Amino acid sequence: MGQVPSSGRSGNYQETALTISLNLNYLLMKRHLIYLASAALIFTTACNKQELQQKEETPIQPGTLTTMNISLDFANSEPFSKAVSQTTEEQKLTNAKAYIFNDLGTMEAVADFVVAQKKATATVTTGQKSVYVLANLDSYDAKFKVGYSETQFMKDVLEIQDITAIAQRTTGGTEDFSMSGHSTVNLTEGGSSVEVNLIRLAAKIAAKSSAITADPDAAGTLTDITYKAMNIAKKMYYFSYPSSAWSTPLYESTAAANYVSTATGDQTFSANPVYVSENKVKDPQLGNTTYIIVKGKFTPNQTVDADGSNPQAGTKGATFYRIRTKATGVFDALYYRVKPTVQGQEKEIVEYTNGISYYRVYITGKQDATSLSERYAIPRNTLINVNITHANGAGSNTEGGVIPGGGDGGGEPTDPIGKTAELTVNVTVTDWTTVDQSTGVGDL
Repeated sequence: MGQVPSSGRSGNYQETALTISLNLNYLLMKRHLIYLASAALIFTTACNKQELQQKEETPIQPGTLTTMNISLDFANSEPFSKAVSQTTEEQKLTNAKAYIFNDLGTMEAVADFVVAQKKATATVTTGQKSVYVLANLDSYDAKFKVGYSETQFMKDVLEIQDITAIAQRTTGGTEDFSMSGHSTVNLTEGGSSVEVNLIRLAAKIAAKSSAITADPDAAGTLTDITYKAMNIAKKMYYFSYPSSAWSTPLYESTAAANYVSTATGDQTFSANPVYVSENKVKDPQLGNTTYIIVKGKFTPNQTVDADGSNPQAGTKGATFYRIRTKATGVFDALYYRVKPTVQGQEKEIVEYTNGISYYRVYITGKQDATSLSERYAIPRNTLINVNITHANGAGSNTEGGVIPGGGDGGGEPTDPIGKTAELTVNVTVTDWTTVDQSTGVGDL
């Protein structure tokens, strides 16, 4: 790394070593609280750096030069108690850069890590430093260079067109995840060290069905479930933006173009966990709030003949029929194993081939929050376990029927979000950050 300008000073410069260890640990609450606390500190400091508010680059002030030795240590000291733990790919380091800022909020150096050694070296002045690390990116913005403003750096936005840009990136035949981290240190001539925790830029969703038939609200069981993610935000800050309440670049967005909403058939349904980007909006709507489409086999507790007689237990995987009022979209209560007939034009028959049914489940990062903005917010590095506890009815017979704007009860993208009727979900948040969400599924 190049030396910091000395503005003509002469004399001998004493060197010292600063070791920065990056721990990719997953104790959610500890790390999340520490990260938020450090973010608040950054925000307070940045507000005092008035000269940086007006321009992106500022000359480096002279001072005693020291050598900063940065090392990476992906420590995993805590046991995992959750059903879905991190994979090897979720901890992999492919590339990384450290950005070092002085107490005036000016970038002094950029250090590239030697991945095999997990080390990097930079020459900076002594004093209070803020160290930011970005890891596993396809490319690093060229404007992040010596003289760049820390205030602007915290506001810079990473834009993606697909979740694979930051999660399950394919690099050299293996997968990795984009990450970032931050720490501060007072660098002295005698040597200093600092530890930086890396946090993944994506969140993780894992869904399962416990199919509780004894639930009083259950009209049947839902089995063989698969799912995929929808309304994935395309923009995020490189680092959690420091403020009293965390925010995102799309906080006030309602534009569909800002979200990856895969059309019917574009994305494969899977029983494996899926990844989404961080998302939080001021006014949650059907088209800007992250959700999953759940696909499964719905088996009614009871089916009847075409005339509504001869009730029998439903058969898993069997085709059944329902009668729906066209004007309201409301279904009759009966499930028919033989196709019924309807009189007049006000009602229609809906066929569920092989019992396949689709549901829309909006993801809640904080299920008990009174604010809808907070309730449906998904922070980065969050693992959300969605448990479908019961099915109080069949959902849509087509995938398009649950997509906002797709018709058949899916609503419009600009409709305000309300209570989810399709599923009953329990959610808890852990680190990864973990959220357990339980839900019941039912009629649209």
